[in-house]
Amino acid sequence: MFGIFAILGCSAAVLVMCARLTDSGTRAPAKPAIGSLHRPAMIIYAVTMFGLCVLALTGFVGWFAFGRLGGWLLFVHVLGTPVFVIGLTILAVVWAEKSRFADSAPGGFSSGQKAAFWAFLLLGFVAIVSMLAAMLPVFGYDWQQTLCAVHRYNALGLVAVAVVHACLTLPPRPGKTE
Repeated sequence: MFGIFAILGCSAAVLVMCARLTDSGTRAPAKPAIGSLHRPAMIIYAVTMFGLCVLALTGFVGWFAFGRLGGWLLFVHVLGTPVFVIGLTILAVVWAEKSRFADSAPGGFSSGQKAAFWAFLLLGFVAIVSMLAAMLPVFGYDWQQTLCAVHRYNALGLVAVAVVHACLTLPPRPGKTE
């Protein structure tokens, strides 16, 4: 069942990215893209997305190719985790003010960007906590399996939301007018 959801989710993500790359630039201009943010915010965003890409690639390749995550893929997956966790934490602090729904201050994000940001944070938090809980000796085998499944399905949602957030936030390709 996970394989079906993963294939559908990854296909949708690829379609969204292809649509973004081939966009003719006829959409209404988005609120501030990442290019209008301070350089440290751009670096934090890039590092967080890099960590997510490492986790997504190692996790999904391990699952599809071997039916589990183990060996060197698990090692790289574990190495990518602190990059994502620290980046997500800093991103939450840096972008939270501009992502408040109650505030429409100049320089804030659009409603879509705000929703994608908060969904990204929530799904990232669930992915982190579900795997940390699965590693604790408090839960029995059945609960550990359930927590791993929560982690897997949540990772699909996290990648999908990350693609949507990136499409809404990143500036258009050079030469495109938005």
